[in-house]
Amino acid sequence: MSWFLRRDNVQVRRFRNRAVFEELTAVIATDTGNVRTNNEDGAVISFAEEPSQKKKGCLLVLADGMGGHNSGEVASEMALAVFTDAYFNHRGNICKSLQYALKNANQAVFDASLTDSQYAGMGTTITAVVIKDSSIYLAHVGDSRAYFLGKDNFLRLSKDQTVVQQLVDMGQITAAQAASHPERNILLSALGTKPLVNGDVMKADTAFDTGDTLLLCSDGLHDLVADEEIAAIINTSGSINAAANNLVAEAKKRGGHDNITVLLATREEQPSIPRLKSTRDFEIPLMTENLKS
Repeated sequence: MSWFLRRDNVQVRRFRNRAVFEELTAVIATDTGNVRTNNEDGAVISFAEEPSQKKKGCLLVLADGMGGHNSGEVASEMALAVFTDAYFNHRGNICKSLQYALKNANQAVFDASLTDSQYAGMGTTITAVVIKDSSIYLAHVGDSRAYFLGKDNFLRLSKDQTVVQQLVDMGQITAAQAASHPERNILLSALGTKPLVNGDVMKADTAFDTGDTLLLCSDGLHDLVADEEIAAIINTSGSINAAANNLVAEAKKRGGHDNITVLLATREEQPSIPRLKSTRDFEIPLMTENLKS
């Protein structure tokens, strides 16, 4: 199955574990959890190698697939591949490229769900962050989340596209009630379930400076670990490698009823860490299982 044709053939390097891009370090940890038998989550860290594409920055993407017969895994993997290629091949600015990537990824998953009966009804969430210099850009569909952890604050950058979040916005329930609401996982929008997708694309108001951290995660984490607990685990883990593993371990400790995926990125001075070269990948295995390539 052909998911996407690289129109401009931009060479994009993807990492499923750990990557260093300029002064940015990013890591991914994932686990099937305690109940599921397969992992329908996916995440990648990507950047283009051509000097002319440096303006596109570093792309972090996380997807949480849904659908029967393992088609959720297909949906998330397809969305990650198409979204990444579409973003780096588009010639517009970052926000326009993110919008283009959402459109193409949605179309690819939707078309596949119609052409193969085993993929009928499949879809996926997608949360993507672009880091360019000190700016953060976000594209989001569904209920995976993006967070920003600064020196003095912990902010949720994304907004859940769920029935419960809509009830909170309408003032019918509180945020505290939403956290334990029985319908909190019912999505209003998902990638690939309809011909057109209703996604959020924006530039964040906060700057990404040295010492700051970004977190992308699936609902397998934030369903079980509250925001303030997530922040505390990151702050006390000592490194983002340890923080990623500790977050996954905490979600499993509390039941692990779903797949759990965490992508963490931090900006710091790293004179002792070699820069990535085009001839090889730079990977350090995490203790949790790796995503399928």
